[in-house]
Order: sequence, then C-alpha cells, then structure tokens
Amino acid sequence: MRVSEQQLKEWLDNGITIVNVDCSGMDFSHMDMRGVIFENVNLKNTLFHRNAFDESIFNDCDFENARFIECELNATLFNQCNCSGVNHINCQITKTSWSESQFISTQFHSGLYQKAAFIKSYFHKTTFQQLTATELVCTDTQLDETVFEQCNLYKSIFYQLDLRTCLFSHCELQNMVWTKSNLANHQFDGVNLSQSVFTEADLTGASFKKANLLQASFNGAKMSFVCMDEVQGKYAIFLEAQADHLSAKNADFEQSIFVEGFFEQANFSQSNLSLSVWQKANATKANFDNCQFYFTDFSYANLSEASFCLLYTS
Repeated sequence: MRVSEQQLKEWLDNGITIVNVDCSGMDFSHMDMRGVIFENVNLKNTLFHRNAFDESIFNDCDFENARFIECELNATLFNQCNCSGVNHINCQITKTSWSESQFISTQFHSGLYQKAAFIKSYFHKTTFQQLTATELVCTDTQLDETVFEQCNLYKSIFYQLDLRTCLFSHCELQNMVWTKSNLANHQFDGVNLSQSVFTEADLTGASFKKANLLQASFNGAKMSFVCMDEVQGKYAIFLEAQADHLSAKNADFEQSIFVEGFFEQANFSQSNLSLSVWQKANATKANFDNCQFYFTDFSYANLSEASFCLLYTS
C-alpha cells in the first residue's frame, strides 16, 4: 500500500507502528524518527538528512539505494533489512546494530561509529572509508570483497570471520580483536597493531614486516610462513602458536613469551630476544644467529639442530 508523506507524518507523530506500506522515494528529512517502529516497509531510494534516530526499530525493511546524510543514530536496531546500495555519509552512530541484514555495494563514508555492531549479516563489495569506529563489533558475518580505507578501528572486534578477501588500507588497527578470524596472506606491513589480539587466528602466509606488535597476542594462532621481519614486538605473546618457517629477522621481541609454541625452521637471526621465555617450545632447526639473549629462558625447549652462531649473551 502506497502512503502519502502527510499520512506517514501523522502516523509517526502519533507513535503508530508503520507496517506493510510503500514509502519508496520519500524525503524523510523533515520527520521525527525518534522511537519509530517500521515493519516490512519499502524504503527504497529514500532520503534521510540530519534525522535523529533514538531507540528506533526497523524490521524486514528494504533500504535499497537510500541515503543517510549527517544523521544521528542512537540505540537503533535494523533486523533482516536490505541495505544494498545505501550511502551513509558523515553519520554519528552509537550503540546501533544491524542483524541478519544485507549490504551489497553499500558505502559508509566519514562519521563517528561508537559500539556499532553487525551480526549475522552479509557484505559484498562494500566500502568503509574515513570512519572513526571505536569498539565496532562484527561477528557471524560474511565480509566478501569489503574495503576498509583510512579508518580508525580502535578496540574493534572482528570475531571468527573469513577476512581473506577484505582489504585494510591505511587504517589504524590498535587494540583490535581478531580472535579465530582467517587473515591468511594479509599484508600488515608497517601497520600499528599494538595490543591487538590474534588468538587462534589463521595468519598463514601473512606479512607484518616493520609492523608495531607491542603487547600483541598470538596465542594458538596459525602462523606458518608468516613474515615478521623488523617488527617492534616487545612483550608480545606467542603461547602455543604454530609458527613453523616464521621469518622474524632483525626484530625486537624483548620480554616476549614463546611458551609451548612450534617454531620449527623459524628464522630469528639478528633479533633481540633478551628476557624472552621459550619454556617447552619446539624450535628445532630454527635460526638464532647473531641474536641478543640477555636472561633468555629456554627451559625444556627443543632446540635440536638450531643455529646459534656468534651468540651474544650481554
């Protein structure tokens, strides 16, 4: 059923739930969207300009090619919505979530996102550009050919995601959680990943050359053939990491933890490993040539056939 803008505005002003109507092509810029409830509404090609959404709810709505410009969304819920082709421009989004929603060729440009969440959703060829997205959460979500460009994702959580086709370009990624995500063959060269968590992540073939890994955690991560040459990795944790053929030349791992990790044929040559702990680690055939080992602990480690040429102890 097609509804007029006048009728829609009257319903909204009276707090009536909007159900099963066609609002496609409408300009909502002059309407109060706080506390509204929309269910199964056609919102294709609509415009929201400087609207405030507060505890609003959208269930099974179609937003295809809609535009949200300079809007404020607080504690708003989008459930099972089609958000394909939507443009979000310079919006401020707080405690807002999209659940079981679809984003194909969607654009998120500029703006501030605080504690926003994408849950059980699907992304394809979507772009996040120049966002500040503090504590953004993505879980049970497919990110297919999705691009994050010039974004600050401080303290964001990407949990158990397949990120192999995603691109993170010129982003700030400190304090992020990547637990159980697949980042195989990703390029993080020179990126600041300090205090990030990669617990049980698949990093096979990834490159972190010259990255900042201060206090980063790689507990139980798959790290075969990873490059960590010249990283700043003080206080990093590699507990039970599977890191055979790891290349970590000329790196700084002072006071880092490698306990019970697997580092067969890894190359740590010319690295600072002072005060690091390798208890029960397997470092067979590893290369420790020209490393610094001031108070390093190799208790019960397997170092058979490892190389320690020109060892420095102080």
